[in-house]
Amino acid sequence: MADHKIETCAFCGRQILPRESRVVCSSCNRLYHMVCWGETGRCRSCGCKGEPVYHPVGETESEEAPPPSSSPSPVPDNLQNHLAWAILATIFCCIPFGIVAIVYAAQVNAHLAAGNYEAALQASSTARNWCLAATITGLLRPLLYILFMGTFFMRLFPRYRFNAFLAVLLTIGN
Repeated sequence: MADHKIETCAFCGRQILPRESRVVCSSCNRLYHMVCWGETGRCRSCGCKGEPVYHPVGETESEEAPPPSSSPSPVPDNLQNHLAWAILATIFCCIPFGIVAIVYAAQVNAHLAAGNYEAALQASSTARNWCLAATITGLLRPLLYILFMGTFFMRLFPRYRFNAFLAVLLTIGN
């Protein structure tokens, strides 16, 4: 039977399960849950200035924590928060979807500052999706207006179907 060492988080004191992502301090080799490191943004050892070394779920780990010489996992330098796009989509396209996009876009920098890179990537992706939804909704709105109003006028005035369609097109221009 394999000798399995129980690993505990240096912040919360709970056991770090194999299915949980973990962070190791590069200076003192203390283990943390990724969420716990994200809450503090630093190692909890007194005076430790170590950088986080991320170990995602499923990554095999040796019995010992990595040596202090190991470099921290790469942080994406070009992670976009999509805040400008979210603001423009709110103003010009779709207010409800744009507000949700602004909320997620604002969370990206907060997660990056806390060192929680997985959450920052998730927030960036979610902000992008809401920005796309707001933009597409804003672009489809005039087409849906023409379709619904044209259908309404054509059913209201069946004799003048072509003229009703032209009336709808003229109301868009005004």
